[in-house]
Amino acid sequence: MIHKLADVQSKNIGKDTNIWQFCVVLPQAKIGENCNICANVFIENDVIVGNNVTIKCGVQLWNGVTLEDNAKNINL
Repeated sequence: MIHKLADVQSKNIGKDTNIWQFCVVLPQAKIGENCNICANVFIENDVIVGNNVTIKCGVQLWNGVTLEDNAKNINL
């Protein structure tokens, strides 16, 4: 599910991933399956998010960041 108020430019979004309102996901970002991307998250181009990852509200993931499978409650 991609919330209608999210700006998701990437086509690399895994199955059963939820992206909530006011998120921005740039075109080259890769997000795995069964993820939960909470509100107000920014994900830059050179970012890889594994499967089963939860990213909490307001997090910014900049180029070069990789989150491995099953990472939970990321609030950098």
